[in-house]
Amino acid sequence: MCLLQKQDSSRQLPQAPLKRPLAAKETPIKRQHGNNAELHYTIDNIMAKITTLLLDFGRVLVDYDFDRFFAVLRADYRVSEAAFAEFMQVVLAEETYSSLDRELIPFARQVDMLKQQHPACAELFDAFDKRFQEVVTGEVPGMHQLLSELRSSGYRLYGLSNWSSKVYETMRNYSHLFGLLHDRVLSCEEHLLKPEAAIYRCALNRWNLTAEECVFVDDKQANIDGCEAVGIKGIRFVDCPTLRHELHLLNIL
Repeated sequence: MCLLQKQDSSRQLPQAPLKRPLAAKETPIKRQHGNNAELHYTIDNIMAKITTLLLDFGRVLVDYDFDRFFAVLRADYRVSEAAFAEFMQVVLAEETYSSLDRELIPFARQVDMLKQQHPACAELFDAFDKRFQEVVTGEVPGMHQLLSELRSSGYRLYGLSNWSSKVYETMRNYSHLFGLLHDRVLSCEEHLLKPEAAIYRCALNRWNLTAEECVFVDDKQANIDGCEAVGIKGIRFVDCPTLRHELHLLNIL
């Protein structure tokens, strides 16, 4: 049901101009121009205190290589070129991987459905399911040390990732790294995806955070844009040294 209804324009009341909210680093000052006083904004040296880092998983904490994984599958299974091309077209489609990450339907059940829809690729879909961990190639260099320093310095560390339930095995395999996180919000558990605003708000609400006290780190610009749309400062991840530099600019570490 839509609660918004068309207003009667003949009865509209005059509205006061909208005031732009102050950013964390801005303070208002009043300047006089003749008889007119105007409100301006200047940048302070005082920044809102960052208490919390929200961290993506893939290509931030652990790295992955789908190209290598698919090349291995191509070498290990005797399927026709047409069947392999069909498999690749399906698994690389945004509709497929978004559905797997959102996991409204369990991952294994979705794979069964894909096998039924694409019987020529059934063997490859089985391998995709059973060998999925081969996608992960290792932890991102330097991130364990950085997270250890952040946690020792009193920062709260939370995961915020688009990943199917296959992530649990990855978290077990790299427990020394993921164990540094205080908690996580995962797409497969919340059935929400970045860059949807709802998943960022879910994280803020769950841990009783304000957007201004958080920094979100992700390797995809679309997800950075999504977090900033709800007021969270975003840092696009390139590598650990670059992230250290970006955090230093925010007076973190």
